[in-house]
Amino acid sequence: MSKILYDGARRSRAYDGLDVYLSQISGPLLTREEEFALAVKKMRGNRNARRELINRNLKLVVNVAKKYTYRGVPLLDLISEGNQGLMEGIDRYNPYNKKKAKLSTYARYYVRKNILNALKKERRRYLAKYHPKDGPVTFVSIDEPTGDDGESMETLITDIHARMPYDDICERSDSAFVHNLLKKLNPQQRKVLELRFLRLNGKKKTLEEIGKIYHVTRERIRQIQNEALAKLRAN
Repeated sequence: MSKILYDGARRSRAYDGLDVYLSQISGPLLTREEEFALAVKKMRGNRNARRELINRNLKLVVNVAKKYTYRGVPLLDLISEGNQGLMEGIDRYNPYNKKKAKLSTYARYYVRKNILNALKKERRRYLAKYHPKDGPVTFVSIDEPTGDDGESMETLITDIHARMPYDDICERSDSAFVHNLLKKLNPQQRKVLELRFLRLNGKKKTLEEIGKIYHVTRERIRQIQNEALAKLRAN
């Protein structure tokens, strides 16, 4: 099996980027004639031909994987899943079947299928971990310290200039008030504040922990948090 296929994604991750991996798979695409000839050899058991078909179509996987970034699975992991789909498509391809498209078009289906399956698995894992069916959600006082810096929701809201006075927030610091506030936010902002300030299964999340969930930095989560709080104060 191709060393590029198995080791490329791991090496590029170690170098914190795609550059190394992309440089390894940079090469001319196969012509229709080259593709057919290699596919015929592959059907006859030629392992070198199979390896060549894989390596010359790795860029196809990258192009498909890029369409599914920012959905909870790192790009390099999507590429790894797509590579498995590419191999499946190549193994299933019959160049003598006149009804079938060219190999790259045929294999694209299996690449996409594997990537979508990976996204579905990640979503199920996320829901099982952060949205348990039986786990209680406990609302906490708005003035209770939270997270990694000891700030309370009350403090964070009052730190952002807005029309709602401090005393009004303190007087209504109950679960119903917090719940109604969160309804004003978009799903991402609401989820960040829920993870930061509400007890999900008895535990609130730090900025860093939420960042790992969304695969972004803690500062990006802080930015989303502050945007959400500013929106609450503006309404």
